[in-house]
Amino acid sequence: MTMVLASLLTVQALSLPIFGEGTGLVLRGTSECPAPAQVAALLPGMLPQTGADAQDAYVTIDPVGSAVAITVRGLDGSLLLYRPLAPPSGERATCQALALAVAVIIATWKIERSAELSLLQPDLHPPPAALAVPDRVPAAYVAAPALPAPPGPVLLLGAAVGTSVDRAGIAGTGGVEVEVRRRSLGVRLTLVADTERDYAQDGGTVTWRRWCTGLGAVWRLPVSALGLELAGQALLGRVTVQGAGFGIDRTDHALAWGTEAALRVVGAGAVQPFLEAAVRGWLSDQEVEVRGGGSDGSALPRVEGRITVGVRCRLGDQSAAP
Repeated sequence: MTMVLASLLTVQALSLPIFGEGTGLVLRGTSECPAPAQVAALLPGMLPQTGADAQDAYVTIDPVGSAVAITVRGLDGSLLLYRPLAPPSGERATCQALALAVAVIIATWKIERSAELSLLQPDLHPPPAALAVPDRVPAAYVAAPALPAPPGPVLLLGAAVGTSVDRAGIAGTGGVEVEVRRRSLGVRLTLVADTERDYAQDGGTVTWRRWCTGLGAVWRLPVSALGLELAGQALLGRVTVQGAGFGIDRTDHALAWGTEAALRVVGAGAVQPFLEAAVRGWLSDQEVEVRGGGSDGSALPRVEGRITVGVRCRLGDQSAAP
């Protein structure tokens, strides 16, 4: 109840008329920035003092969207002036600066209609009917301009195939990815698997392959009509090793952390083909040993290059990103 009464008192206070001393104007309205009292305090310094408080017009200052509407009416209620005033674009004006701008508009209107002060020719006072303000204000002047909505996030789903090259040779690779992007920055999650590779050791054959998942950031470079993207990921890999032709054949698994840096060329549209080159490195050594064998363990490659081609589909806000 107390809050409701406080709100009513605030509205009533904003609506109280304020007399511009010596100007013949009564200011009122619900605007808080600027307040009618701020404008009324500036007007006497802009208009010649008449020495009397004779009332000849009402001035109302009200907020309309992000703008301030200035309305001047005669004593009979006729509309004499309507002027929306928007704050300067790209900056936030102070209430005192807005009050000064409103006061200048009102003072200019007052001076132009004063027989002693107007720069118009005597036979043009008052202004011709063609220049008079219509009694009904067009809706286009009242409505605040609509601001464009910020672009929403984009979801990208893709798949790729290619080759992985390291000191052990060439292997096939394939993977899928999910990316969420807003404008030029995104977050990508990938799942990649390589084909098996094998080599001979101690009279048997060792077969191994890597699976890995990655999570990282993507940046679309604003340098080319054909999209260029830089990506960096942290990887968690799983290596599977299987022996064949030994006295006892075993299968083993191990995990390793790694990193990847990639450069991608991407086409435009809802369905986007791409070509990617990447370098991948693993942060720890992984060795394959044959128990009872005569040779030392064989270290798996820690650095590899990758070339893949793929396609991805764009979902979500189609206007937010190429």
